[in-house]
Amino acid sequence: MSAFALLSLVSCVSAPSLDETKLVDLSHALDASAPTREGVAPFELIKTPAPAGERWWLASRLDSPDRAGAYFQAPLTFAEGRRALDEFEPARWIGPARVIDVARSADRDRTYLATVEDLRLHERRNGRIQPGSAVLVRTGWDGRWSTRERYFGLGQDQRAHHPGLEPTLARELAARRVELVGIDAPDIDGGLGNEQAASRVLAAADIAVLGNLAGLAALPARGATLIAAPLKLRGGATAPARVFAILP
Repeated sequence: MSAFALLSLVSCVSAPSLDETKLVDLSHALDASAPTREGVAPFELIKTPAPAGERWWLASRLDSPDRAGAYFQAPLTFAEGRRALDEFEPARWIGPARVIDVARSADRDRTYLATVEDLRLHERRNGRIQPGSAVLVRTGWDGRWSTRERYFGLGQDQRAHHPGLEPTLARELAARRVELVGIDAPDIDGGLGNEQAASRVLAAADIAVLGNLAGLAALPARGATLIAAPLKLRGGATAPARVFAILP
């Protein structure tokens, strides 16, 4: 038996199995109905099938906003000189997840911004968040994904009204040296966050952000492992990502 064949056999025998019942998909399915901001062209998948009479094949191209569905926002988006998408090694988008649940507050106030007190309450119940963690803020906003008006919380003024994070919480998370911060809403700055204050705090600390997440209700407050794989765009700032979690 050749060395290559032996190595292949050993790899097959030792490859770890994955319990599919512990996988949670945190990404919305993408199609032309995916909510986008005012003035942003919708997601489009252009399909080119084989000509009539030929054997079946299908080619396609994507015309996609950088925040279509779940997205990965590299620090370069809001901080010049910080990391771009292609500068994140896989180890930097895989890590232990913490879920701070503010869904009740967001249900009462659609512009609710998660606070340092929300973080402290989470830590009193679940222990201190460690460096390298992925901190996900659950607002329950993924349940509004059906239409642009509901998801962005558009009012009569046509301004967005949705939850986010207070800049003070972003600064606290940066001080904890977390690796990722995510939310199940359009962005972490909230609908009235025109200054992108929370995003800029995290970007300055070289921390990536995940937005438009789904299914955070299925995750425990601690113990899950997050995997958020962005497109490897050289010099890219923000791109769609496939995000999922492995339950403990």
